[in-house]
Amino acid sequence: MTTKRLEEKINGPVLKYLLYLMRVGEKAVQRRIALALAHLCSPEDQRTVFIDDDGLNLLLELLGSTNLKQQQDASVALYKLVKKSPTLCFVDAASPSPSPQVYLGEQYLNSSTLSYVSFLVEGKCFYAHRIALLASSDAFRAMFDGGYQEKDARDIEIRNIRWEVFELMMRIG
Repeated sequence: MTTKRLEEKINGPVLKYLLYLMRVGEKAVQRRIALALAHLCSPEDQRTVFIDDDGLNLLLELLGSTNLKQQQDASVALYKLVKKSPTLCFVDAASPSPSPQVYLGEQYLNSSTLSYVSFLVEGKCFYAHRIALLASSDAFRAMFDGGYQEKDARDIEIRNIRWEVFELMMRIG
């Protein structure tokens, strides 16, 4: 059976059953279903699967795994999910032409001495320098240059992400 035919079958009672298993199954089963649905569910069902039924957290758990294969599977699944997402996210609001990414070094990350902005994640502070964030990430460029409330904020609370994942994201850009 081709992937396209599988995508067509993941709806109605089949999707409801998979969502049920994703809620009550063993953790390994839940994660496998979340991985599969990232590849196979329709864009219309993404909110139900990944927000309402916590599929995104299952993928993020895999991303934070010590198992390299699980990390890779989660990365690919998240990429697939974003590529077929019908909604605009704040990354899309960045400048239309891709700009080169610049890594300015550890001295600009998580150092209160050089900090111009801090992120509160799971009750912990992560310090950063706004210029380093602007230079290294289209997502932060959109956040700080766009019309978002964080544009002029000194302290920004980040929800729905684990500290380890946020720290890794900040260090690798």
